[in-house]
Amino acid sequence: MTDCNNNFYDIDPGDNISLDDKFEFIFWQEDMIQIRNGEFLLDLGWYGQDDLDSPYCGYGLILFRGSDFKHCELLEKYRSKSKNDVVKRIFALFDAVDKGFYENRSGYLINEDDMSKMRISEYDPFTLLQT
Repeated sequence: MTDCNNNFYDIDPGDNISLDDKFEFIFWQEDMIQIRNGEFLLDLGWYGQDDLDSPYCGYGLILFRGSDFKHCELLEKYRSKSKNDVVKRIFALFDAVDKGFYENRSGYLINEDDMSKMRISEYDPFTLLQT
């Protein structure tokens, strides 16, 4: 992968660290990682702040083809509260992109200028990649 922005720290929401550190390094980090490889962009953030009981709280990992979130092809959307699960998924997606897995596969077309279509945030987690 090329072109990388990384603010993904080696801590897990379940780690025994101060709540202040969890807020600074996890719970307020919607933009943890962005990695571009050609036409593919992988994005990781934390959503839902500290409500760990909520199914909508946790790491949100997406992979899409295109230049931006508003006009793209959504290929993968994954959620987890586990840092280790997210790391494994990131490596699986890197491997799939490098091996050309997505070259002949289609995801969901996103065009947020067209209000009749869903926004990227409205899609439930899904995968084209079976791991």
